[in-house]
Amino acid sequence: DGRHSRFSLESPGKITAIAKKLKAHFTNKFVDDPSISDQQWAKREKIIAFAGHPLIVENRLVGVIALFSKKELSEVTVDTLGAVADEIAIGVVKKKSEVALRESREMLQMVMDNIPQYIFWKDFNSVYKGCNKNFAKAAGAGAPEEIIGKSDFDMPWKKEEIDSYRECDRRVMDTNAPEYHIVETQRRADGKNLWVNTNKVPLHDPDGKVIGILGTYEDITGQKQVEEERALLSAAIEQAAELVIITDSDEKIEYVNPAFEKITGFSADQAKGETPRIIGSGKQGKEFYKKMWDKLFNREVWSGRLVNKKNDGSFYDAETTISPIVDLSGKVGNYICVQRDVTRETQLERQSRQSQKMEAIGVMAGGIAHDFNNILSAIIGYTELAISDSKQEDASYENLTEVMNAASRAKDIVRQILTFSRRDEREMSPVDLAHLITQTIKLVRASLPSTIEIHHSIDADSGKMLADPTLIQQVLLNLCANAEHAMREKGGKLEIKLSAQETGAKEKRRLKLTVADTGYGIEKKVMDKIFDPFFTTKPVGEGTGLGLATVHGIVTGHGGAISVYSAPDEGATFTIYFPKADGEKERRSTESEFIPKGDESILFVDDEAQLLNMGRQTLERLGYKITTAANGHDALDIFKTRPDKFDLVITDQTMPGMTGAVLIARLHEIRPGLPVILCTGFGKSMTPEKAKAAGAREYILKPVLSRDLGLAIRRALERRKLLRRAGDKML
Repeated sequence: DGRHSRFSLESPGKITAIAKKLKAHFTNKFVDDPSISDQQWAKREKIIAFAGHPLIVENRLVGVIALFSKKELSEVTVDTLGAVADEIAIGVVKKKSEVALRESREMLQMVMDNIPQYIFWKDFNSVYKGCNKNFAKAAGAGAPEEIIGKSDFDMPWKKEEIDSYRECDRRVMDTNAPEYHIVETQRRADGKNLWVNTNKVPLHDPDGKVIGILGTYEDITGQKQVEEERALLSAAIEQAAELVIITDSDEKIEYVNPAFEKITGFSADQAKGETPRIIGSGKQGKEFYKKMWDKLFNREVWSGRLVNKKNDGSFYDAETTISPIVDLSGKVGNYICVQRDVTRETQLERQSRQSQKMEAIGVMAGGIAHDFNNILSAIIGYTELAISDSKQEDASYENLTEVMNAASRAKDIVRQILTFSRRDEREMSPVDLAHLITQTIKLVRASLPSTIEIHHSIDADSGKMLADPTLIQQVLLNLCANAEHAMREKGGKLEIKLSAQETGAKEKRRLKLTVADTGYGIEKKVMDKIFDPFFTTKPVGEGTGLGLATVHGIVTGHGGAISVYSAPDEGATFTIYFPKADGEKERRSTESEFIPKGDESILFVDDEAQLLNMGRQTLERLGYKITTAANGHDALDIFKTRPDKFDLVITDQTMPGMTGAVLIARLHEIRPGLPVILCTGFGKSMTPEKAKAAGAREYILKPVLSRDLGLAIRRALERRKLLRRAGDKML
């Protein structure tokens, strides 16, 4: 040990000399030997003898063996030292090799442990012979040494993974061929499931014989998830019902999904390389697009509604969202446009707005009609009384007749208002629409100028519908009047068609009525207003604006639907669908024109003083004995005094304090079966069905002519007589 345990070949001394000369040296006079450089050390240690021998292996010096002795050395000792020198030399070389091998292995293990991939190697029987730290950790081992000697069956892998790994090992070794980029799964010791990309190569001995496999793999779970997300996103876009367009930063289309092809009619090949202007309609102006691009250039998402054009030239409404796509460099590399075809929704919104508008106007119209009907009732009633008091040769008779005619026209206008507001409840009966239209065409033909041709195609077997024939006739007359006005200057052709449509089990059978003209057409800007009450494009004095509004009210009131197609200078086509009648009802016979009279006692109730006086006079002239009451409470008090006095009660529905329906109920509590006629100015709160349910024998809409009132009285009283006779027979 110490400074004499190692010597440099450049230092003086016997050991250095032995190493340089490769010759042994022996002396029993160590202290006096001039070649000993450290004489003081020799004297202090009392060294007497020295023997040294070079250690040589394959002609290469590997060291020197030296013996320092405090006693003289014999020749035998020296010879023995020389004899073991060769063995010691071999041992030194082996020791150095083992150290170098260990250091090499440690260096290799350190390198592998610092590689991020997972590394392992197996022998020919797929037994693990080594691995790096990453692999050991995945397998649940504390150090790579713990893996040595184990097989895949000792690992936390799933059974199907074990089978797959060993099958691959076998293929690589049997074919002596590597396999690369094997994408497979692996369950780690911590329970996590990974996607890995594996490479395996065969291992050979010095003779080239396959003795095992070397494997490496890397965790690609994140990459696999991204790929799956991309695949899912791609599938979602491909299968989406919404139209998707992706453009580059210059607006050139790079991708469109199948929905684009389905909605627009353009193929993907037609669209790629083009700009979205390929579906531009021209419906949006420059200012619209400027605002849109200002937002997109500011890297904001733009949303709005566009009108686009399909390959066939037709238009569609699209709820649109356009988003800029910013790349990793911070620049806008693409734009993505997502559109949803909302054409159907837009149509429904328009219909809903129209319906709400009509409902609002209907509420207003109903209120107006109620008051106006009361006024008309007084005008018509008193005029009838005045006419009956005059003679035909009197000048007043003709004047009163004109008043009556004017009142009748006013009554028709109110009727139209109630019709489009759908408050004029009428009893429906089966109507042969083909016959009705054929008869109406005769009226239309007589009123058309010779410059307008009329053509018709009427399916005589199209069937019947539940309808008020007068109103249906009014629909056709109004549409034909509009057509005549549109063709008045240049003439043209009026075409009327009727056919039946069988639409399947889910929808009712329908009757299709079409009225088309070749006139100047309807401008798009007013198309949404044509069914509005009081809207007209005709000059002042040529139209009331109720024609098409009345048509709309009648059609929807009969459970039908109406649509119109028109363009300037292309005429207009109105298409109406009516539900066919499922059953047949006998139509009422036309009432006779005479006014029946009687002598019964009637209680007449109305809160309008004019109507009360007029009604009393009218009924008294028909022979009836009349008692009047100005409201329901007065009527009830009068009736209570003598319940058996009255044969019939006629009451208004809308009165302050007590409605007509409530009055009927109170009267029937006192005298069940009492005949009552219920009158109303309009049918919002009361319908024929509700009136009958309330106990009324008859239901009358104001204004009512004396003839109609007389007939209703007789029907109510005759029914009472029939019920009495039936009761007598039962007794």
